[in-house]
Parts: sequence; C-alpha cells; structure tokens
Amino acid sequence: MTRSAAFDKFVRSMIIDYSTWHDGEGYDLEALRAIEKMLIERNNEDWRDVEALGALGTPTANAMVRKALTVHNHQTRLEAAKWLKDERGGDVQREAVICEAIRTGELYGGLSQAIDQAMWHPTPATTDALFHAALERSGENAASAAAALLNIFKVTDDPLAWSERPLILRFVDAGGGAPREAAFCELCAKCGVDPAKYRQK
Repeated sequence: MTRSAAFDKFVRSMIIDYSTWHDGEGYDLEALRAIEKMLIERNNEDWRDVEALGALGTPTANAMVRKALTVHNHQTRLEAAKWLKDERGGDVQREAVICEAIRTGELYGGLSQAIDQAMWHPTPATTDALFHAALERSGENAASAAAALLNIFKVTDDPLAWSERPLILRFVDAGGGAPREAAFCELCAKCGVDPAKYRQK
C-alpha cells in the first residue's frame, strides 16, 4: 500500500454515515499500521521520519526512534533525543547529543537545531559546548554559538543578536589566533564568564 493509498484509506474511515454508526465501525487501524510500516522501512532516513514515529508512539515506532540515536545524521539524532527525553536517562542522553552536534555539526546539518535546543533549555554542559564552539570552530559556526550565548546570558533577547552584530561578525572574519581570542574575550566579558576556563583546554 502506497503512502497516499494508506492515508486516503484512513481518511475515508473517518467519515461516519448511518451504517458506520450503526455497526460501530472504528477507524481503519490497518491503514495506520501501513503508514507505520512504511516509516519503519525508511530506516530513519530523515529526521521527519523520527518525528512521525515519535508521534505514533507505538512500541514498534518507539523502538525505531531509539535506533535513530545511533545514526550519523545529527538532525535525526537530535529529533530522536527530543522524543526520548522523558525516558530514564533521557535528559542526559539528549544533552550528550546536543553537545556532540555543537562540536561537530554544520549549520545546515544539525548545528542550528542543536544551538536552538541549547538556547531554549541551557545546561552547564551545553553552555560549555557553545563557549568551546565560539572559541574553536570556524566562521559562521562560531558566530552562531556566540549569538546563542549572548541570548543565554541575557545580553540580548534577539536570537540573531543584531544589537551585537559587530562582535558576531568578528567571529565570522577573525579566523583563529589572536583576533579570535580577542573576540572570545569580549564575548566572555559580556556574559560575565572567565575566558581562561576555555582557553586552557
């Protein structure tokens, strides 16, 4: 059964007429199972598959969401960790996935999503990961981490930190060495954090 056929079949089952009401017919659960099977067969190809499986919430779907934690794609792992956060140890697991994406993800490959999650629900570990990213990562990756930190520490309430644009652009342009260190020290001063904690590692 194709995706559209399964969907259309389920939607048709939602229409109640006299015979459906009289006979006590429920929704077409077989169509729902077909949709679940199709998602599972995609083998966590995309973070949206994980989102859909998480929403279904069946034991089989949840097992597939757990499996998504092992894939290489940061976006898929972040989505899985989000759905599993209420399980035992889920918060620690989610924090680890966010930190890994901040360390190694790219802006259009999970880094943006990880930064958003770290900004909305900051922890000491994710905040440390952002400081390291601002100091050590390249160009726009470092700038995005710096903008998030300015939000976390209430220097600005704008996610893009437009009021701090001159500083953010220094992270884009500075490269490494002394220019990056200078930008990083200014960032730390605005956040009220000692830069030595990160420069020594």
